[in-house]
Amino acid sequence: MIEKDYLKKFYLCDNMVLLTVVKSTDIVNKSAKLHNLTPTTMAVLGRVLTMSAISASKLKNEGSSVSAVVMGDGPCGRVVSVARFGGFVKGHIDNPSVDLMPKKLNKLDVSGAVGKGKLRVISDYGFGNPYVGEVDLVTGEIAEDFTSYYAISLQQPCAIALGVLVGVNAKCESAGGLLIEVMPYATEDDVKLLEEIVAGLSDISRILKECTIDDFVKKYFNRLNPIEYETMHPKFKCDCSKARMKKVVESLGEKEVDEIIAEFGKVEVCCDFCGAKRSFDKSELKFSKSKNND
Repeated sequence: MIEKDYLKKFYLCDNMVLLTVVKSTDIVNKSAKLHNLTPTTMAVLGRVLTMSAISASKLKNEGSSVSAVVMGDGPCGRVVSVARFGGFVKGHIDNPSVDLMPKKLNKLDVSGAVGKGKLRVISDYGFGNPYVGEVDLVTGEIAEDFTSYYAISLQQPCAIALGVLVGVNAKCESAGGLLIEVMPYATEDDVKLLEEIVAGLSDISRILKECTIDDFVKKYFNRLNPIEYETMHPKFKCDCSKARMKKVVESLGEKEVDEIIAEFGKVEVCCDFCGAKRSFDKSELKFSKSKNND
């Protein structure tokens, strides 16, 4: 029986530290099949989607979302993920066919595929204008880049580990990660112990393949008195719809739509996240007067 993805949250150190651990193998395999990913791009997009699942677990309001855009100069191009309330995540990568030689045994070249650039995070909590934070990519390995975002944009000390284990059949055998958030009143001893623990979790996907989240937390964090307080089941799910795509087409304006229809006979839109295609003819569309007059 294949284990479904799930996420658990724990208090550590008398509630002074928050620990979130996620298994995301199913999410990564669904995205790999959908986008025809190589081992390299599976590792890249899989790490971003794993972080997206953690971000989704922090959303508390219907309609809230967190989008992450990795904008590197490497061959894989731009990587985008969206986390939505309810634990739903989706993502895509510009160049899914990129496949680089491993840097060393069992180490896919994620940083080489990503390159140097920026990480942008857009947090929309439904209270007005979204918060946009942007930082330089630190390593292109994804986990360190999100750690930098937390420290610089959110002023939140944390540790992040993300991993995707790809088997010989080019299928994800295990994916997962963790986020440790340190509250202001955590002691220096607590922080030192956490640093020692995290140093031993560099191969997080392989570690999580061999055990449940509960066993993992017991093995590595039991000295910090973990108390579980929440469980979720994140899923890869796209929320695109014909109505939403119709609005995108209408935003082009009547003149441009007429030109497309004249050349191709219809307007076809494809969702980057799930690959769904929808077609429209002129009778289905409505255009604002201001856009028509441009």
